Amino acid sequence: MRTLIMAVAAAGFVLTANSLWAQRDAGSKIRGDAYRSAYSTWSGGAYQRNAYQHARVLQQATSSGKPVPKAVATEQTDAIRHNLEAAKKHFAMLRDQVKDDPTAIKLLDSIDRHHKKAIEMCGDIEAACATGEGDAVTVNNCCATAADELKAAQADYEKLMAHFKLPMPGEAAKPGAKK
Repeated sequence: MRTLIMAVAAAGFVLTANSLWAQRDAGSKIRGDAYRSAYSTWSGGAYQRNAYQHARVLQQATSSGKPVPKAVATEQTDAIRHNLEAAKKHFAMLRDQVKDDPTAIKLLDSIDRHHKKAIEMCGDIEAACATGEGDAVTVNNCCATAADELKAAQADYEKLMAHFKLPMPGEAAKPGAKK
């Protein structure tokens, strides 16, 4: 009986997955578009969240008022830039796939603007630390601005996810998650 139930469940899963997969055009499977849109969206968002976390780390580190060593500031600003460049790459792939969707393009443009402002703040942080140690208040204010920009980018990202009717990362991996 248990084997029969498992076989019926497996058959149901395969039939459901096949019907969902079949709704895409044949070219989407060959090109990889069948999965790329969700992948690009989730990956871009993950890198964006990582950049935000690095901005918050440096902001927290400067909240004590102690000067910031140049090496610490550089490590964090490099991480912010690296993550935003990776996010940019994934959002660019997504942009190519949704070029005829004005709502998605508008949100991606806004995300890009917020990322550019956060990267500008990285330059200001590095300039404040150029002599070896940066003034904690100046660096903290720059980090707060960068974090605020990345928080605004995250809000646009969440709107983008809702527009695409995609679950937020982590929701998709949960068994029984609503679609």
